[in-house]
Amino acid sequence: MERFTTAGHATFSTLIVRHCLECYGAQGYPLPPLLREVGLSMEELADNSLRVPLVLVETLIRKAVEFSDEPELGLRLSMGAFPSKHPMLGLVLQICPDLHALLRTIDHFEHLVCDAISSPLLPEPGGGCWSFEYFGICPVVQQQVIDFCLGFRLEFLQALAQDMAIQPRMIFLRRPEPASPAALALYKERFGCPITFSALHNGFSLSKETLGLKAGFSSLPMEFASLSGTLGRDLQAGASNLVRSARLSLRGLLLEGRPSRELLADRLGVGGGRQLHRELARVGTSYQEMLDELRLDMAMDFLQNTQLTLDVIADRLAFQEGTSFSRWFRRKAAMSPSRFRERGAAGLPGIKKGAL
Repeated sequence: MERFTTAGHATFSTLIVRHCLECYGAQGYPLPPLLREVGLSMEELADNSLRVPLVLVETLIRKAVEFSDEPELGLRLSMGAFPSKHPMLGLVLQICPDLHALLRTIDHFEHLVCDAISSPLLPEPGGGCWSFEYFGICPVVQQQVIDFCLGFRLEFLQALAQDMAIQPRMIFLRRPEPASPAALALYKERFGCPITFSALHNGFSLSKETLGLKAGFSSLPMEFASLSGTLGRDLQAGASNLVRSARLSLRGLLLEGRPSRELLADRLGVGGGRQLHRELARVGTSYQEMLDELRLDMAMDFLQNTQLTLDVIADRLAFQEGTSFSRWFRRKAAMSPSRFRERGAAGLPGIKKGAL
C-alpha cells in the first residue's frame, strides 16, 4: 500500500492505530468523518503486518483533536482503553518473574507497536520511574499520545493489581499544569494520585516493594492476541533483536541530547561500552553506524515535515552547531539540508538511503 511506505522512518503498527480509532468511536465521537478527512478506512488498517508512517498518524491525531474539540482528548480516550487481548502483554506476562522484569521487558518489545516511543525504567530513591517518551514532531500530538499511553498503562497496572498492592506513588508529566480548572480536575480524577507537572520526564513513580512483587502474572486472564505478518513472527519468536532494541533506546538518548555508547549500554543492560561494541559487531553493525542512520532518518523527517530551522534541527540531533550538522548531512546525503528541503517542497524525489 503506497501510502504506508515508510522508507525507514518512525512508524506505528496498524494494530495500535486501529485500537485507538476504536476507542475514539467507543467514546461517542463520530469516526467516519474523521477517517474521510484523512483519507483512511478501517479496512486499510485491518492488516496487522503493515506499518503506518508517523506523519500520517500525527495528521490523524491532530484532526481528531480538532473534530472532537477536546484539548485533553488523549486522556479521555484512555478511559477503558486497556483490552483483555493485547498483542504484547499476554506473552511477556508468562516469562517475567516480577514487575521490575516485566517493565524492562515491555521497553524492549515496544518497537513492535511503535518505534517512536521509549519507556525505560529509571532509578529513583526508594524505587523507580516507569517513564514514557514519545519522539514525534508535533507538540499537540505529543501531549495526546503521552496522556493516552499513561492512562492506558495505569489501567494495565490496575489489571495486574488484583490482590497485589500496585499503586503509583506519583505521576510525572513534562507538560505544564493546565490553566483550566476543569482540565486539572480531569487529570486528578484520571490518575487518582499526586501529579507533578513540568517534570523532567513522563511516567509513574513506583516503590521498590511494588517493583519486586513476584505474584503469578501467568495466571492473569489476559489473552495473547493472534497476529499475522512480521509483527506476529517477531513477537512470537521473542523479538530478542539487539539492533532493534538498541536503535529504539538510542533514539531516546539522541532526543534527550546525550547519545553515548556507555549510556546506550546501560539502557540495554549490557556490561559496558566495550561489551556493547562486541555485541553489535557480532550482528554486523556498530554504535556509530546506528547513530548516523538514526540521525539521517530523523533529519530527513524534520526537513520534510517541519519548518524547524537548521540550528534547531542540529540541536535536536545533538550536534554542537548548525554548521557541523550541515557538513555532516551533505556528506551523508550528497546534498545540503536546504537543498533536500527544497526538493521535498517541490515534490521531487529526495535521496536513497542505503549503507552509510
